Amino acid sequence: SHGAYTFCTLPDRLGGIKPPMLKEYIQFFLNFLKNAKQTASVIPTSNIATKKVCDEIDFSRPVVVIEFGPGTGNVAEEVAKRMSPTSRLLLIEANPEFIVALQEKFAHDERVEIVEGFAQDAEEIVKRFSIEGADIILANIPFTFFDEPTRKNIVRAAKSILKSGGIFIAFPFTTTIRPYLQEAFSQVIEKTTWQNMPPLRVFVAKKE
Repeated sequence: SHGAYTFCTLPDRLGGIKPPMLKEYIQFFLNFLKNAKQTASVIPTSNIATKKVCDEIDFSRPVVVIEFGPGTGNVAEEVAKRMSPTSRLLLIEANPEFIVALQEKFAHDERVEIVEGFAQDAEEIVKRFSIEGADIILANIPFTFFDEPTRKNIVRAAKSILKSGGIFIAFPFTTTIRPYLQEAFSQVIEKTTWQNMPPLRVFVAKKE
C-alpha cells in the first residue's frame, strides 16, 4: 500500500537512518496523528541532526543534561553514548507511550532518569530529582502549537534551571521559538541542518 511504501522509504531519505528504527518511525507517526500538539514531528530526529545537536555540547567533563520532549530517545541515546560515567541525563516526556519506550531503551543506564511531565513544570521536576542546576538543556518540542504563556514559561524555566554559562539547545522545525530565546538570553546562535528532511534549525542560547 502507499502507507507501507512511505514507511519503508522514509528511513533512507532522512540522514541515513535505516531499519530497525522502523518501529520507532511508526510509533512516532501514530502519536503525531493522535496528538500533534504534544509530538513535535511525524518522525524521530535523524542521525545527522542528532549528531549536529550533540556536537554543540562539551562532553570532556561531567555534565548534567536535561531534555524536554525526548520522544523515543534518539538524541538522548547519543548524549548517553558521549557523556562521562559521572554525568546525569534527565528526560522529561509528556507522552506515556514514549515514556515506556524510553524506559526500555535506558533500562540498564543508571545515569539516565525518566519522568513523565511537561517542560513548563521543569523547575519543580528538577527539585524532585535534587538537581541544583543543568549544564545543558535540550528541547525538541512543538513550540508552534503552544500558546504564548506556555512558550514563555518553557524558556523561562530553562533559563532558571541552567547554571551560569549553561546552554539551552532547541531544535524545532520552525522559528517560533526565536523571539522568546532572544528576549530571555543575550547570546543566541541559530544554525540550520539542511541534510535533515525537513531542514532542522538548531538554536543555541547561552546563560551569562
